[in-house]
Amino acid sequence: MATMDKAQDRVDDATPSAEDAQEGASRLALLGHGVYYLLLALLTSQLLTGGGNGEQASAQGAIAKVASQPFGQFLLAALTIAFIAYALRRWGLLIKKDDTKKQVKNALSGAVWTFLSFLAASTLLQGLGVTGGGGSGSTSGTSITGKILGLPGGQFLVGLIGLAIVGVAVYYGRKASDKALGSELGELGLDGRRVATVLGRVGYAGRSLAYGLVGLFVIRAAMNHDPEAGKGLDGALRTVQQASWGTWVLLLVTIGFAAFGAFRLLEARYARNPDE
Repeated sequence: MATMDKAQDRVDDATPSAEDAQEGASRLALLGHGVYYLLLALLTSQLLTGGGNGEQASAQGAIAKVASQPFGQFLLAALTIAFIAYALRRWGLLIKKDDTKKQVKNALSGAVWTFLSFLAASTLLQGLGVTGGGGSGSTSGTSITGKILGLPGGQFLVGLIGLAIVGVAVYYGRKASDKALGSELGELGLDGRRVATVLGRVGYAGRSLAYGLVGLFVIRAAMNHDPEAGKGLDGALRTVQQASWGTWVLLLVTIGFAAFGAFRLLEARYARNPDE
């Protein structure tokens, strides 16, 4: 009888559970997110060198970069599945009774991953010839800002959006100084966690700088009621590039994106709880 119980325990251990499936989806999504930020780093580095063939340093540009590679449609399909899985996971976490801070984080994360899922799926369908070109990939931060400014109370709404983006930048800045950063990567060992912590700090600092730039441009658009002043990431970086100090800002953002991409890859492999 005891032998049968032990055999049943081994069968139960070998059977994938819903938690295992959710964890697998989370790790796959973190892997996709890491690749996404490494691509962003590549695109921002091309701004430094004047290359890039007109590619945008943005979500659209990064996803288009994947699609243009050998076996790009296959890779893009994998990224799309990863993004959708993680978006659904984040929305699903809202069902849990949790503190307000985590719920807000899950809602914002769900919105971001839903947006990335839409971009990836749209690009994939266009590449397969299912839909025509000119989809979401052509939508710029300027055009979105202009549409919102045209609404009743649009100037106020754009200002709030700008403040919210700056708030995200401040949050990422605080994450860069989080003493617990990298501590969840238990299997790495002490030296590995130290390297991961440095990557995480540099990565979050770079994201903070990038979001801060975008937020400030959006706030300026609201204050001046000027749709052209509201820029997405690519527009903000190209504008900064023209300043005398712009090269240094682009370099910091590029290093930050590359470090964050590497940090995400480590999280995908070693994080104890990839949903945190």
